[in-house]
Amino acid sequence: MGLLVEGEALPPEELTKSLNFIREHGITQFLCTWNRVKDIKDDELRFGDEIECGIFVVDYNNKTVKIALRGAELRQHLIEKEHLFAHESEGCSWHP
Repeated sequence: MGLLVEGEALPPEELTKSLNFIREHGITQFLCTWNRVKDIKDDELRFGDEIECGIFVVDYNNKTVKIALRGAELRQHLIEKEHLFAHESEGCSWHP
């Protein structure tokens, strides 16, 4: 993931100066990661591995993508499923 350091958020005036850089490099980073992992098949998760995901609503007619606001509801559903099947596997933990 990279080095995490404690810092402070930029004020809006400063942030707007950096938006194009952030967008370009975010897309570049995503594409590099995608190209590196797109052909991996049947990879096993190991203890301590993490998966990050997002829940989105895609509007094909208007060509927009928005983040869904159902995260808490879906997380609770996953936790309930985890309790039902915990005896069959090592299980996992769902965190916001």
